[in-house]
Amino acid sequence: MGELILCYSRIAAMPFYIENASLNIYSIEELCYYLEKYPDRLEEAFFSPELCLWLEQELALKELADELRECRKSGAMLADMAAKVLHAAGYLAEKERSRLLGQLKELEGKDDFERGRIRADRCVKNHRYAEGILEYRELLKMAEQKETGAADVGSIWHNMGVACANMFLYEQAMECFEKAYEYNNQPESLIEMYLARQCVLSEEKDEFSPPEEWRAQVMERLQQAADGLEEFSPELKQEELEVWKKRYRLYSQL
Repeated sequence: MGELILCYSRIAAMPFYIENASLNIYSIEELCYYLEKYPDRLEEAFFSPELCLWLEQELALKELADELRECRKSGAMLADMAAKVLHAAGYLAEKERSRLLGQLKELEGKDDFERGRIRADRCVKNHRYAEGILEYRELLKMAEQKETGAADVGSIWHNMGVACANMFLYEQAMECFEKAYEYNNQPESLIEMYLARQCVLSEEKDEFSPPEEWRAQVMERLQQAADGLEEFSPELKQEELEVWKKRYRLYSQL
C-alpha cells in the first residue's frame, strides 16, 4: 500500500483478496486502512460472506464476523458495517472516524452514475488525477446511455480537464474544456480553455491572445498562478515536479 501499518492483532496466514484494488490484506488494521483511504470504492457487497468467513477463520474475530452477518441479513447501511470494523480494531480517532463514515453515507442510496461522479471528484480532490480521468471517461460512456443533461455532461468534461491540467497534459485539458463549454456554455470552462491553450502555446514559443472580452480574466488568472509559484522554494518545486512526473508516467500507461 506504500505506507507502514503497525498491526497489533493477529496476522492472517491466508490473505483476503480485494478484487477491485488487486490487493491482498493480512490484518484487520490493513482492512481499516483500505476503508479509510478508498471509501469511494466501497459498495454494500464489499462486506461479503467471504470477508466474514476470513475474519472468523484467519483473524479469529468471530464476534465481528457474526455482527457483520447480522448486518447483511437486516440490510444495514454500508457506513454501519464499516463502523463495526473500525470499532473492533480501535482504528482512527472519533473525529476522523465520523468524517469517514460521513463519506460512506454520502454514497448510500445513489445510483451507479452518481456514485461514479462522487468517486471521480474525490480522486481529483485527493490528487489521484490519473484514476480520476479514468472515472470521468466511464461517466461519459454512462451519460450517453442514460441521456444525461447537457449541464452535467459539461461538468464532467470540465472536471476531467482540471485533472489533465494538474498532470501538465495541457493539450488534452484544452480539448476537455472546449468540450465542456460546448455542453454547459459556462464562462469558467471557456476561461480554463484559454489558460490551457496559453500553456500549450508557451511550449511552442507561439503568441497567445485570447478574445478581448475574456482577456482581462484570463490574464488575471495567469498572474494568480505565477504568484502562487513564488511561494515554493526551488527544492519544493523540484519535489513537486517529480510527483507530477510519476503521475504522468502512470497516466501514459493507461
